[in-house]
Amino acid sequence: MLRIAVCDDDKIFLNRVKLYIDDSAKKLNFDASVTTFTSALPFLSAHINKNFDIVFLDIKMPDMDGITAAKRMRQIPSKTKLIFLTSMERTVYESFSFAPYNFIRKSIAVNIADRIYDVMKHIAYESNISRYITVPLPYGKVRKVYLKDILYIKSKSHYIEYVLYGKNNVIVRENISAAELKLAEFNFVRIHKSYIVNMSNIRFVDVLNSTVELYNLAKIKYGKAYEDNFLNAYSEFSMQKPNM
Repeated sequence: MLRIAVCDDDKIFLNRVKLYIDDSAKKLNFDASVTTFTSALPFLSAHINKNFDIVFLDIKMPDMDGITAAKRMRQIPSKTKLIFLTSMERTVYESFSFAPYNFIRKSIAVNIADRIYDVMKHIAYESNISRYITVPLPYGKVRKVYLKDILYIKSKSHYIEYVLYGKNNVIVRENISAAELKLAEFNFVRIHKSYIVNMSNIRFVDVLNSTVELYNLAKIKYGKAYEDNFLNAYSEFSMQKPNM
């Protein structure tokens, strides 16, 4: 289930956004729990405890504005996707440093319901919300691993390790090339002879240092032989986001 927060001081707009999110989740066939807030401080307090998967955050609010709230939010390592709600065009560029996933403009010229659906649809696709693989365990057992939880896969001799976000890692006897073929259609890409990463869980790509930073803040060097393929794949993946 996706944990979603909406923070906006306009209660009427807040309830509309919640309704549109609930409707989008139903149409896209995934479960979502939506919590609403009318100010930033209660939201931040709840985020520390719940670590929301998606946050819709108004920029212009009394007491604490959305930019300040986003700055504090980003101090907590997480995979949270941040969508700003704003009627203030000039603040869009100021917010880029907080790695927003998208923007939804408060305007009579914008169909808010359609914009929310587009954003939610892409998040569902990008994150492989309901998709999983089964991996073999000793004694004939298997384990279900959701794709959205996989940060990266590391090769260790004749074994590979699935490094998961917030869960115990899984080590199985498998060839990394076989894992690469199995996961290629799900936004995973080989970046090194020993590493496959989930592009949905990339936080930042440092091209100058040939490094990928993931949502658990792990940093992995990508190999020269894999650089072009990785950068092309990630560029194509990034362009699939709905227009801001």
